[in-house]
Amino acid sequence: MGGSGLGEVYAETGGFDLAQRQLAESVEIFTGFENLWGVIINLSLGKVALARGDCDGARRLFADTLEKSEETAYPEGRAFGQWGLGWTALERGDAAAARGHFEKGLVVARGMNDPLTTGWCLVGLGEAAVREGDCDGAAGRFAEALERGRALTWDGLGAV
Repeated sequence: MGGSGLGEVYAETGGFDLAQRQLAESVEIFTGFENLWGVIINLSLGKVALARGDCDGARRLFADTLEKSEETAYPEGRAFGQWGLGWTALERGDAAAARGHFEKGLVVARGMNDPLTTGWCLVGLGEAAVREGDCDGAAGRFAEALERGRALTWDGLGAV
């Protein structure tokens, strides 16, 4: 798990080569997707690919995460797989496809009653609305995401 966390830090600070290497090493440890960490690492690799502008690689990783999450009954992976596919669609300029992915992720997140994942999907929907020229829709989604964020605590990121 340490390599996964370090990979996330490198990715957030622009060290994409180091991030990819750390995450790839973690994938070897968590082979398959029989557990939560394998899904999380795959999502991280997708985020790194997207940050590098590798939309094809990101789409493949997020789609694989979505598929494997369904096999392992990991709903957060399904929600974030859709979230990643949504951001990939936005990067490709397809706001309508992005909206569809974010809406699917939002359904899963709300079904889990998870304010964090719900918030992330709402932010994606807000961005899709901006790109479609729907400023009122975007404002509503961003406001709802902010509400969800305010409902979080740091003790396990559970709702208050």
